[in-house]
Amino acid sequence: MKTHLSRDGTKVWTQIYVGEEGGKRKYERIYADTKEELDIAVLEHKIKLKKLKNTTDMTLRDGITAYIDLRSPNLSPATIAKYKTIRDHAFQDIMDQKMKDIIDLEYPVSQEARRTVGNKNQIISAKTLKDEYFFIRTVLKKYTPRVYREEVRLKPVKRSFPPLIEPEKITEIVYCTELELPVMLAMWLSMTVSEIRGLTKSESIDGDYITIRSVLLTIKGKDVRKDLAKEVTRNRSYKLPERLKTLINEVEGDILCPMTNAALTKRFYRLLKANGLPHISFHELRHINASTMARLQIPKKTACERGGWSTEYVMDRVYTQVFDEEREKADKKINAYFEGIYATVCNTLASDLS
Repeated sequence: MKTHLSRDGTKVWTQIYVGEEGGKRKYERIYADTKEELDIAVLEHKIKLKKLKNTTDMTLRDGITAYIDLRSPNLSPATIAKYKTIRDHAFQDIMDQKMKDIIDLEYPVSQEARRTVGNKNQIISAKTLKDEYFFIRTVLKKYTPRVYREEVRLKPVKRSFPPLIEPEKITEIVYCTELELPVMLAMWLSMTVSEIRGLTKSESIDGDYITIRSVLLTIKGKDVRKDLAKEVTRNRSYKLPERLKTLINEVEGDILCPMTNAALTKRFYRLLKANGLPHISFHELRHINASTMARLQIPKKTACERGGWSTEYVMDRVYTQVFDEEREKADKKINAYFEGIYATVCNTLASDLS
């Protein structure tokens, strides 16, 4: 082993062969304060490389399983289920190959892009393919970091634009029905289905405020409650409008929305159809909320915090705080808007009845 002295004379170093990348031999430099420490550092590095080499004998399927086991303490049940689905159904042509032998992903991606799912044998969406591909690359990079693989250009994911129904029309059809509370929690307070189903009087209600403290997910037909403590953008509070406070007080029991995910969404779809309104998903009530906040000129930063959205500008979102005064203004403004809708709907219905 040839030893060198650093330019400033404070360190000794050597380089060791670590393999090939892109058809070229690759070396890494090891630095230490003394020759003795350098010998130890080189030995430790070689042991690390040997362990790494052993992991590359794993198949991609085994690698995904190992990755899930490694990350599971920090992953949500939904994410774990998603990764297992990819392992068991996606990229099956290469799933049992050794990771070190998987070099070109172009052909496997083209094959996966033709895979069909469901009873109607629909080809998987561009978004599904993108999610699968980047997860596969993450696992391969984790366990075979020195294997060079070219990026594969994927078909762009098209942004969908669901029909935007006026809030007044939604409010009118759900008024005084069993769907009024969950629908208004989504459209007024921008909550997701899992957030709404996770709400309880004992944990979520504190005086005039409602706080999202957990979610209730449906994974493979089973309900799983998940704490949101580590997802700071999703743990949020709202000042309760009077109408929603009244509806909550009328709920029997602790759970604010005891309906299953399937029951809630199906009843919402039927209600839209029965009233001649275009089909939108329950989740797209949050689109109406976002559009309403834009219409009311709620500051973007406050709107993002209010809706629990995280963008690519996460750092800005996390480290730049929203002033409490601005958030209070946003709540008052949007509450006044929806309370005005209620007043109009009530007056119209009262006139019809008389």
